[in-house]
Amino acid sequence: MSIEVENLDKEPVIVKAGTFFHLWCCDCRLRHIVFVDKVGSEKIKIGLVRDDIATKNARKLHNVVVYEKSSKKGVNATKKSRSRS
Repeated sequence: MSIEVENLDKEPVIVKAGTFFHLWCCDCRLRHIVFVDKVGSEKIKIGLVRDDIATKNARKLHNVVVYEKSSKKGVNATKKSRSRS
């Protein structure tokens, strides 16, 4: 199976092996740091870590409210509490 990245995204991300880029969700303002490294001659390794501080600040700036779905049946979603520091 061959997929051309340019067919999926008008602006693909191009980075050097051993570097990183930031990935933002435009809806919930969640930010990840994406690490990219080369493994062998034809493979890459991708790792993600959530950037909690940038996520919290962006959500506060853009007034994004995150709701948590309850695992109990019949209980409504509740607003996720967020500490004001």
